[in-house]
Amino acid sequence: MKARPALLALLSATILAMAAPTEVTPLPALPPTVYAQPAGKIKGSVQAEALLFRQPALAALAPVAQGRIRTTFDTTFKVGDALAAKLSLTTKGLGIRGQPPLGDTELSLSAQAKADGSATFSLPVTVTAAGRKSDLTLEGSVGAATPDQPRTFSLRATSTNLVVDDLQAFAALAPTPTPARGGAAPATPANSRASTPVPSSARNQSGAPAKFPSAALIPDRAPPWQGLQGRVEIDLKRVLYGRNYTGRGLRGTATLTPSRLTLDSLQGSFRDQPFNLSAALTFTPAQPQPYSLAGQVDIAGLAVGEVLRA
Repeated sequence: MKARPALLALLSATILAMAAPTEVTPLPALPPTVYAQPAGKIKGSVQAEALLFRQPALAALAPVAQGRIRTTFDTTFKVGDALAAKLSLTTKGLGIRGQPPLGDTELSLSAQAKADGSATFSLPVTVTAAGRKSDLTLEGSVGAATPDQPRTFSLRATSTNLVVDDLQAFAALAPTPTPARGGAAPATPANSRASTPVPSSARNQSGAPAKFPSAALIPDRAPPWQGLQGRVEIDLKRVLYGRNYTGRGLRGTATLTPSRLTLDSLQGSFRDQPFNLSAALTFTPAQPQPYSLAGQVDIAGLAVGEVLRA
């Protein structure tokens, strides 16, 4: 079979076109938003009466007997990049079984977090009870996670009026620990001598139990705050503790480093008497007693016994 001239010409042109050098024209750059990670937003609110906490599934979490709880949340996020959240919580007439109602509470949390682990937050809280109003605002930040470096942080606490008893009452909301099944084993009196018989191999020639040397305490190789480094600052205008104890103008800073916890200064007045405190806890590794504490206390006219009884 003979090929036609037109077909041969078409094949030759195709081969020459494939062999010829080509120039690739790049596509136009797309805007960054085209490659952006998925993002989203979540909003909502929840309101609950105390009756909800009487259900068996929730009764063990919080012994709430009366009151209302309302919370709202608004969260925006970008996968692998950032997270921003706002949360508000309001309680009214909250009470514990067999106890008077707690104060009404309002708190509002704003927080932002980044993919590198850094974050900032602000948390103002107000508690109103028996005609008194307490306020406390916490603001802070956490640094990015860095290999082989301590995690940095900062925290600032401010208040114009703080009633310690009103805030301390909310500790009753903490869930009570559930006893182990079968009941706890009866405690053995400290002075009881009736115990497990001493085996004969643990007795000396006179028949008395042999004395073994006590195990030596192993000193810490690192302080409990290992991996953290930061600063805490407080500014409390008025603090009421008990019935008759009032502190005013409480200001102070504390600094944390890998080897030292320092109360740089804590000053103010307590019962109209000025005071000033400073202290430092230093950790020195590879020492039999790695911790050393030094400080200075300057308090005028303070009756320690009365404070402890408040």
